[in-house]
Amino acid sequence: MKSYSVGLWYARSAEFYNGPIVQFFGQIRMVPDLIIILLGAIPLFYFLITTYLHIKPVGFKDGEDIYKGKGGIF
Repeated sequence: MKSYSVGLWYARSAEFYNGPIVQFFGQIRMVPDLIIILLGAIPLFYFLITTYLHIKPVGFKDGEDIYKGKGGIF
């Protein structure tokens, strides 16, 4: 509420960010950030690596017609 009573300039100052309440919320914020990293980014990275390792090579050569000869539907 200091920013409301004193002004916006105070809420953007270093004194505001070094206050105990803002420091406390900064520390508590690490918990959801770690949850997002552990349950989101790491599984996504694992999926990308394992998928990349199983990519099939291209079955057509340069200049070859992709609609003939490989059992396509056309």
